[in-house]
Amino acid sequence: MRIEKSERGFEFLYHPRYLDPHDDIRVVSQSSAIGNYDDSMEKPGSSFLWVGDELHLNRDEITELRDHLTTWLETGLLNVKPEPEPAPKLTPGQKKAYLSHKGTRCPYCESERIDGGDFNWDIPLVQEVNCLDCERSWGEVLEPVDVIEEED
Repeated sequence: MRIEKSERGFEFLYHPRYLDPHDDIRVVSQSSAIGNYDDSMEKPGSSFLWVGDELHLNRDEITELRDHLTTWLETGLLNVKPEPEPAPKLTPGQKKAYLSHKGTRCPYCESERIDGGDFNWDIPLVQEVNCLDCERSWGEVLEPVDVIEEED
């Protein structure tokens, strides 16, 4: 592969073509488009890259492409999804704090932005609760503590 510059100063990466015609094809080239990056005006050609003749990728997309290619070099696969890490168990202290706040704060991050979800109507009665900040979920065991009569 070789790098050349256009008349306007943008770099092109060329590679020999293996099929007829046996000329060189452009693999990647800098684009003259200016993106919404702080340094775009000072660094012409740094916002977007042309990949081949049809893909016009911004920095975020190039970063994603780089990550897939790095994974391919290391594993032979373009995308290896990491095994999710098991969620840490609640400690007795976290459970105690949750109960002392009457279930009004997330036991993981202590946010008050929690939302009660569906009920499991089996015994024990459990309500799914979700934290809107750390996005963790847990089950809250509900127990009857009183009976309220309906008024006629």
